[in-house]
Amino acid sequence: ARVVEADFFKFAEAFDFGYDYTFFCALHPTMRADWAAAWGRLIKPGGLLVTLIFPVDPPREDGPPFRVHPDMYTELLPAQGFEKVYLEKVPEELSHPK
Repeated sequence: ARVVEADFFKFAEAFDFGYDYTFFCALHPTMRADWAAAWGRLIKPGGLLVTLIFPVDPPREDGPPFRVHPDMYTELLPAQGFEKVYLEKVPEELSHPK
């Protein structure tokens, strides 16, 4: 395994596995289609993309972080060849306890 630091939107090498946590929510909503297209280029056919969807609540339009919802991912990623394999909500008591 290796870690690569580069411009995500310009990087050209493909990987078997991608991990996205708090990246999608940091992007302005106008950049999200480009985010999905970049993942479509960066993950090899048959590869796996894991996304941790945060923050779902409370709804925010200003940011970052910007508002996200699982439906946003399922609207963008299938067009890039991805399919949802697994989705599970973290129980409230385990998610950023108050």
